[in-house]
Amino acid sequence: MNEDPGAADAPLHEEVPLDAEVDVPPNEVGTLEQEKDPDGTHWRFLDRWKHKFAFLLIAACMVWIVFFALIDHIWPRDGMTFSATSDTLKIIATTAMGFVFGQAVRK
Repeated sequence: MNEDPGAADAPLHEEVPLDAEVDVPPNEVGTLEQEKDPDGTHWRFLDRWKHKFAFLLIAACMVWIVFFALIDHIWPRDGMTFSATSDTLKIIATTAMGFVFGQAVRK
């Protein structure tokens, strides 16, 4: 017989609710202590920061595209400088929108 003599005296967790997902021991006050998730909080912060940056990048590109279009309309030039710059900004904005929508679909 390899029974532990103190095993019969061990307290049972009788006050655990039936819908509990995680068995967390009560703290000194008697309420349950929530598990901290610093890694998850960090990743959520980074995801929010990336989305904010992408939206700001899209907005900045749109503002510059409108600005270059107005300048090209007011003072037309023979060169393709504004057109090429506008096309580059459109590519950057489209790439940022692809990132934002791709992240939204992933979750």
